[in-house]
Amino acid sequence: MINTINHVKLFKGRNLVTKLNLNSVNISSKDIQNSFLTARTPQKKELLVDLFPDIKEQKLEVSYTYNLSEINDEILEESKFVNKLNVLQHKLHKQSIFIKEITLQTEKIDQEYLLIQKKMKKLNQMMKDSQADINFYYSMRY
Repeated sequence: MINTINHVKLFKGRNLVTKLNLNSVNISSKDIQNSFLTARTPQKKELLVDLFPDIKEQKLEVSYTYNLSEINDEILEESKFVNKLNVLQHKLHKQSIFIKEITLQTEKIDQEYLLIQKKMKKLNQMMKDSQADINFYYSMRY
């Protein structure tokens, strides 16, 4: 996101100790950028102790130049990712609705099957009763 760092000011208390112009120092902008993720990270002291071993307590001020096209690209990438997540969430929601419908239909089929079983038992009992009546009738006749 940070394109370049223009300069780094090193303070001891409120007094300016030094100002590093990165164009005149043998430290690449990339090294500074990697060392200073924000102006208030603990890593700033490590870098400054490397640069100025005799200075232990300091305050740092970093001047950044932001590349808006890079920021816009990052925002675009993140929005694409969010859109993909939204599409997946919508698909998942549709599938869960479909599964609920299938579950309801399965429950209805199970209830109908139990009802048919009960009716079949009644029919079987009626057939047995009818056969018993027929047998009784024939036995009385002869």
